[in-house]
Amino acid sequence: MDFGAAVGVWFASHLVAVAPVGRRFGLGVGAFPIRLQFETGTGLDDIEVGLSDGSVILIQCKTRPALSSSAHSGLGSMIAQLVRFVVSSATSRPYVDSARTSAVLAVATDAPASLNVLEAACRMFDTGGTWPEVYARVSESQRSALDILRAHADAEWSVQRGVVAPDDELARLAMLLHIVRFDASDTGSDLRECTRIVGTRLFGREEAGSTPVESLNGIVRRLVRSGAPADKEGLLRLLRAAGHEDLHSPMFDADIARLTNRTQTEVARLERHSRLSIDGGVAIPRGCMPALKAAAEDGSLLVIGEPGAGKTGVLVALAQERLRSELPTVFLSVDDLYGVTTLDDLRATFDLDAHVLDSLQNWPGSRPAS
Repeated sequence: MDFGAAVGVWFASHLVAVAPVGRRFGLGVGAFPIRLQFETGTGLDDIEVGLSDGSVILIQCKTRPALSSSAHSGLGSMIAQLVRFVVSSATSRPYVDSARTSAVLAVATDAPASLNVLEAACRMFDTGGTWPEVYARVSESQRSALDILRAHADAEWSVQRGVVAPDDELARLAMLLHIVRFDASDTGSDLRECTRIVGTRLFGREEAGSTPVESLNGIVRRLVRSGAPADKEGLLRLLRAAGHEDLHSPMFDADIARLTNRTQTEVARLERHSRLSIDGGVAIPRGCMPALKAAAEDGSLLVIGEPGAGKTGVLVALAQERLRSELPTVFLSVDDLYGVTTLDDLRATFDLDAHVLDSLQNWPGSRPAS
């Protein structure tokens, strides 16, 4: 698999599986991807990943760059891009917050080990300290690596601002920069992680993640060519179109289970309205059922009729049919909604973690909940 595509697949897999990634890039531990875009044309433009806590990861993919002082090296071009990003951002915000932004140089696992020295030196700034203070206490090899970082930063800062980079900006660049190794081989640890989280979190079995991840590879390659942004809903839609129907919805499975249990309880309680109470209960045929099913699958509707006309009975029969077909179904009685005036009231009434509408929108599979 192409290295850049492999990195993209890793992020896309975590996006659709709602799996946290922040820790790996020096950001919030629980933060997970919510949007993804390739070849943005700005900043570190290979990949931009927006996270659930509002932070952002900017990725430049360089398979095996050297720790080189050459301006034409992979490291030199990445640091120059980082400087341009920081300088251009100053026009729209006072500074780029290193606690909410991670500038990532993604490299292969077999990239030169000297890059680890630069990464370790940069992490020395994470706990505070000025450039001279940190520079004075790091090892000799780390000092040499920081000299290379400074040389690249000074060269581009001079182009952008006419002066070398100030010490406080150098420290901020070091905090922003993260050198992260990815195993892009077909049997590597990162691809195995993609298969595991997609399989277990979306399809209920680790081994079920292999073919969806292969499809994600094709999707990512198309996104690289187009530069179009992607989110969870869009990626899931493309996976479903490729024949991969998700069975679970991470973060919403518990709420969906509560709504399903409530539905089954209510349908069982009201089943008597769908049958005649003779001969053990005779199902009442409903001539309107085909039209009702079609209307329910097409959008919202309101069922009206005189008292005793059979409104509850036909709705119970529809819910039963959908449940037997394992279609997403929520059946709630108005009796349970007394005093409910807001979405928060509704959430609390049914003991949900998220709002009902969010649970419906995140119901797994192609068929919408009715």
